[in-house]
Amino acid sequence: MKKLLLTVALLLTSSLSYAGAYTCTAYVDGEVVNTQKVNASKPIVAEEKAFDRLKKKGIIVDYIECK
Repeated sequence: MKKLLLTVALLLTSSLSYAGAYTCTAYVDGEVVNTQKVNASKPIVAEEKAFDRLKKKGIIVDYIECK
């Protein structure tokens, strides 16, 4: 049982350590329409998450840039 708990704890901490906070800015016709923070492992993953969140809200954007 101890090994199982240790393994789960190790997996959780290792996966969380690779995630970083990104600030994503959404643009329509070159103008900023929305800015949000997203946790992801890579900027491209952050862009996908931000795009999905905006799509659920009904906001269609041209592109998203995450830093």
